[in-house]
Amino acid sequence: FAYLEVKRMFFPRFYFVSNAALLDILSNGGDPQMIQKHLGDCFNNVIRLQFKKDEKSMDSKELEDLEETLRVNGDIWCTKWTEGGEAQRIAHKYANELKSDSEKKEWFDALYAKWKAAPYTKMATGMYSAAGKEYIPFHAPFECKGPVEGWLRNLVTHHQETMIRGMGVAKFEADHWHEKPRHKWLFDFSAQHALTASFTVWTEEVESQFESLSEGNETALKDYLKLYDDRLSHLIDLALGKLNKRDRVKVITLITIDVHSR
Repeated sequence: FAYLEVKRMFFPRFYFVSNAALLDILSNGGDPQMIQKHLGDCFNNVIRLQFKKDEKSMDSKELEDLEETLRVNGDIWCTKWTEGGEAQRIAHKYANELKSDSEKKEWFDALYAKWKAAPYTKMATGMYSAAGKEYIPFHAPFECKGPVEGWLRNLVTHHQETMIRGMGVAKFEADHWHEKPRHKWLFDFSAQHALTASFTVWTEEVESQFESLSEGNETALKDYLKLYDDRLSHLIDLALGKLNKRDRVKVITLITIDVHSR
């Protein structure tokens, strides 16, 4: 057990893993795919990583396109055959000679099967959340090499850097809701980024209205309430419409926060 204790001291998140699971992790540390099942024990909300495929196996334009699409969007959601989805886009682009939708779907399913059969590299390109299997691409590929406790510790830093950078972009674009309103902006970001940026903007705007009120603008808060209610009504319209499970949870959470913030 002294050996396991040394590993736990190097990567303290191993303290949340049983001895049997830790032995499995250490014995298979050179194969990231074998570690995937244990990620949920080491990370609070990360259940799986997206890995890059071997470039030699991506031997056609359509496979290269699919590989890049999955790097950005993950393979859980964008491989589903939905109207206007990425699967349809790829099929229409490379198999447009096929007439029926069912033929194109069959063509895409075969392409995806070929992609799945290709060997993985050790380069992780994104991560999946346990909450609705939401996918977030990494800001840069992360190589899972070396002792497993080492690359897992580095993965924590890489994960945090991705979230910090994403938060900066979300907040910057939230400051331009006059160009792209919030009810459209929110689909560009993960739930965590959208919720945090939205609440940060609310805090800044409310403080600004109090300052305006102190300077003699007696209708500052009433005017802001009208703007706030307008944003809220757009979210309610979204919730009444057609949304996938992930987006619906995000929108309803924003509505709940907005209602309590009024």
